[in-house]
Amino acid sequence: MKRLFFYILILTILSCASKNPEEKTISQSDEAAVTMSDENLSKISFQVEGMTCEVGCAARIEKKVAAMEGVAMSKVDFEAKTAFVSFDPTTTSFDKVKTTIESLGVDYKVGEAPLP
Repeated sequence: MKRLFFYILILTILSCASKNPEEKTISQSDEAAVTMSDENLSKISFQVEGMTCEVGCAARIEKKVAAMEGVAMSKVDFEAKTAFVSFDPTTTSFDKVKTTIESLGVDYKVGEAPLP
């Protein structure tokens, strides 16, 4: 019985460790999904004022933006007060990202993103 438990435990650990990260997809409809590719993404960086801490503010903004439909990557540098976002322009826009961030707190002010 102990041997069976041991084998199951080992198999569980190995199966968890060997999982590949999933590609993020954008659902266009219930029937089709399109995988975001680097060449179709817009990459922007912009200032975010009003953050008071790295763990709370910066991490919260990063997580909320990353969860938006069409966003492939979101990174917030607390020290530089800068956000870096890669997104599919056919699904979302800088204005939607800006609105999402500014809706998280009254102190957050998003600067303009330079034109690509």
